[in-house]
Amino acid sequence: MERETERRFVQCFVRREKRERLLFELAGKKRREGIGRFCHGAEDLLMKEKIIASGPLSLSAVQSLVQRCAKGQSAYVCAYNPELDGLRVSGPEAVKGVLGNGMAAVIIFDSLVIVETEQAAGTPKRYVLREKQRKPRLTCDLPCCTIVLHQKLPHRVAIPTKEDS
Repeated sequence: MERETERRFVQCFVRREKRERLLFELAGKKRREGIGRFCHGAEDLLMKEKIIASGPLSLSAVQSLVQRCAKGQSAYVCAYNPELDGLRVSGPEAVKGVLGNGMAAVIIFDSLVIVETEQAAGTPKRYVLREKQRKPRLTCDLPCCTIVLHQKLPHRVAIPTKEDS
């Protein structure tokens, strides 16, 4: 098992109040219960602002998203099925081999996560999550500056400190 990959997934995509328990379950004897939480309670676990697509997404729709957002990346699989759990496989192989097995699964790429719920009837609900891109933080290199700039400005701005007054 890739504990660091699982920890990164939980920290980036799982709601704060659910993280500690889920990490505990994934790391020990209750691993299946932790993955099983995604069977019926995925919406309660996942951060809604990170979801870029959800619903009964077809395999071809998911494959298209993987091609656009995670092309060439390998994927780590957390699956209720013990034969698939803990595997690191290519992206297309993960989508074809893991999705549609009827039980919960989480496929973790470097820049994308796919969560599949348990299949009750028809196509199971699937969530595609992606971390929001942050604007780069720029700092002014002049010694008189005391602020961090959060956006690119057309020219350098220097804010005088109390010493300069």
